[in-house]
Amino acid sequence: MVPSPRPHRRESMARVRDGGPRDESGEREDGDGDDQRPRPQRPRPDHRPVRFGVRAHRLAGQRGHPSPDPLVAPPGGPAVGSLPLLGRRETRSLLARHGLRPRTSLGQHFLVDPNTIRKIVRAAAVAPGELLVEVGAGVGALTVALAGEGASVVAIEQDRGLGPALAETVGALANVDVVWGDALSVDYDRLLDGRPARVVSNLPYQIATPLVLLMLADVAPISELLVMVQLEVGERLVAAPGTAAYGAVSAKIAYLADARVEFRVSRSVFLPEPDVESVVVRLRRRTVAPVVGSRRRLFAVIDAGFATRRKTIRNALRGAGLSLEVVEAALVGAGVDGSVRAERLGLSEFAAIAQEVDVPGVRR
Repeated sequence: MVPSPRPHRRESMARVRDGGPRDESGEREDGDGDDQRPRPQRPRPDHRPVRFGVRAHRLAGQRGHPSPDPLVAPPGGPAVGSLPLLGRRETRSLLARHGLRPRTSLGQHFLVDPNTIRKIVRAAAVAPGELLVEVGAGVGALTVALAGEGASVVAIEQDRGLGPALAETVGALANVDVVWGDALSVDYDRLLDGRPARVVSNLPYQIATPLVLLMLADVAPISELLVMVQLEVGERLVAAPGTAAYGAVSAKIAYLADARVEFRVSRSVFLPEPDVESVVVRLRRRTVAPVVGSRRRLFAVIDAGFATRRKTIRNALRGAGLSLEVVEAALVGAGVDGSVRAERLGLSEFAAIAQEVDVPGVRR
């Protein structure tokens, strides 16, 4: 695999996971990272995004991969705004030029259908000049489309091996900044600096749920997320009490945001093709909490209730370390039937219990 271009004046803003050891072909192995051999001290990174620009694109070409003009400016092809979009053929060619292949261990399923890209951009209703965060930029297919609408795009990508391809696709775009790092570890306060923003992304599969919760719970400047996720994940994000998909994540999302599925996406629009269908979900942050009380206490009750799905709420709370007497008093005070399972309780019931008792933290 081709090494990523050396950053010029700006480095990654967050800690970047090491790509791991490489096998004989140069491909990175996906180990557990428990190699205990001493490693040389590395300088602390400068926590600022990379603006690729022309120099970065040239660096990519200097590493043994001569390329034509950047893909942001080829003749013809479908376009959003003023920029052509990447399709399946262009993406395959781009990956081949740089000796790359998708890493499914990182949840990489590249979007390669211009029609789907256009549909996402239309749903996002991008305003020129607004700040958008894209998590999992990949080779820049959605990045180019969002930038073409005039947005200022911060594209977060963990896999530095994609650097040469990203330099080729977005290197000439002054309104795109690339941040190398794990989206779950990025310092969003520092990155956004209080500026209002939205998230528009084809999320890597394995981080979709924790990232959505993180953004809504802890990143106040983010007002809305329009994200593509696996069908099963999307169903959980929007599920109502009493449905098969309803769980702890569903209840927490209901507290944090107004969530709905915008449209379904076929598996055939990805490279490589995943085993499941996908959906695009819109999550709009609530400006006023739907129930009163401490969020910490509420989420502790939710976690306890769903720690063992087949238990009644009475037994689930006892399993969290509360005595029978305390549990019974809390349920009576909350007006909640202790024989009901958590999957049938809504936010109002969970909040009523949280008002009566402070449940110890549950490891999930």
